[in-house]
Amino acid sequence: MNDDTTLPDNAEADTLETACSAAVRILAADHYVLTQWQMRARKQGKSLMPVDAIILCEVVTDAGITRAFLSDKYLMSPRMVSQSAHELENQQLITSVRSPHDGRYSMMHITEEGRDIVNLLLDLMEAPPKQFG
Repeated sequence: MNDDTTLPDNAEADTLETACSAAVRILAADHYVLTQWQMRARKQGKSLMPVDAIILCEVVTDAGITRAFLSDKYLMSPRMVSQSAHELENQQLITSVRSPHDGRYSMMHITEEGRDIVNLLLDLMEAPPKQFG
């Protein structure tokens, strides 16, 4: 049994969605992992912020998630979520599609390149922790 600060082992992490759900719970607490993720993404030509990790992991777990939902869930300003999502679109990590029901909301979807960036994050999180001191 895992607490909220560890990723599930391979037997429990049967899907990318399960792993991302665990990742979102600990992203803010693991500065080292986020820094390494940002550096590795930069080598692939991507400029990412910690909030982008949350957005990408949420989009993987819930295709069609809206910016408003993320803003409410994480108590982030709608402007911050919108700007981050726009930048992720510019980097071709997500796409946004207007809701077919009423057209008022943009639903975000992960791209293959975005999925690769999420997997990079998850690989770093599964690596043995770096020892300090």
